[in-house]
Amino acid sequence: MLVPPDFRSAVTSVYLESKALARSALPDRGGTRELASPMLARMSYDLGALPLVSAGACGGELRELRPATAAWLLTQLIVRVLDDLQDGDRPGALYVRIGAARAYNFCCQLFVAAVGLLVSTAGAADYLATLEQLLYGQGKDLQGKVGEDAAQWQLVREKNGSLFAWGASVAAGEYRSALVVYGRELGTVYQVFDDLEGAYFPPRHSELATGKYTLVQATAARIGVDPTAPYGRAAVVEELVSRALGHAEAGHSALESLPENEGTAALRALIRRPFKLIGGPTGSSNRDAGRHS
Repeated sequence: MLVPPDFRSAVTSVYLESKALARSALPDRGGTRELASPMLARMSYDLGALPLVSAGACGGELRELRPATAAWLLTQLIVRVLDDLQDGDRPGALYVRIGAARAYNFCCQLFVAAVGLLVSTAGAADYLATLEQLLYGQGKDLQGKVGEDAAQWQLVREKNGSLFAWGASVAAGEYRSALVVYGRELGTVYQVFDDLEGAYFPPRHSELATGKYTLVQATAARIGVDPTAPYGRAAVVEELVSRALGHAEAGHSALESLPENEGTAALRALIRRPFKLIGGPTGSSNRDAGRHS
């Protein structure tokens, strides 16, 4: 199948169908569907449609990706809820409204629904392996400082990188290896900006004050600066944006083997998007675009 002439319109149509499928996969009792529905409605197209955009870039049939895209959307919600529970920096977070125990139970229900969507597809085993890696990384993150700078970067690659690698390559066929690389780089880039914003542009409390150990603190320790001081802040931002550019370039390079079409162009634009949203060291928040702890 060739990429549709109106690519964005075609992807948006299937993306909305995937959102509806994700919602219908949730149990209608206990309030799970009611809680998830507004969260799904607010999800950003840009990251939410990643499996569809990747499939389109490879010439795949978009509608066949509805179960995988729905599972991807539910997983994004899981990550968001767990992130909020860990950071405690968003006044309107789900756990604030329903309590931490019920929020964890909500995540379990989302996970069961996501697996149910994939159980009859070839992607179920890869999804479970990805979730295991994600939760392993989340567990290490919850324990506090992971280690030196290299260990913190490795955690990002294991956690966010593995999740985005699955989302980008779930239906890539012959281009799977290239899109695994692209997805890992994409997840790393978004995590860099998420960590910068958690430290310097938080919705409530800076992660520098709460003690959460991120790429910001790891980088500051490596280059020997105080991340809370003006010079230290500037040095950390410069260093991390430079590292993120390197990962973005690696993501671009991974796409060279794909056909040149609107889907591939959209993937290139997606990995550049955080650099535009941050607006430089004093830019606006990127967290609504893709927030992953």
